[in-house]
Amino acid sequence: MQPNLFGGRPVLRTGNIGSYERPLSECDEIVIAVDTAVETGASNDYTACVVLGRSGHRIHVLQVECYRLPFIEQDMLVRELSLKYRTAHIVVGAANGGTH
Repeated sequence: MQPNLFGGRPVLRTGNIGSYERPLSECDEIVIAVDTAVETGASNDYTACVVLGRSGHRIHVLQVECYRLPFIEQDMLVRELSLKYRTAHIVVGAANGGTH
């Protein structure tokens, strides 16, 4: 079992994770991976989205978003990302798939 690398406190845009502007033409494939959270309270999990681009055998992190959002705003975030990365495959984690 892999430990929680962020200790329950992911690094937000003000930290060292954010957008990485790589020309989309260099990516053979793009995936938007989404891990949703049900509650938005201060002690609850974050909703996280990561956009990955594959170039040959290399995987690049193109964008990371991490917020506490109600469901409708989660839906809007994924929609925004899908409009920005139009050819992307979208993968959503299973509901309640985490361990506590």
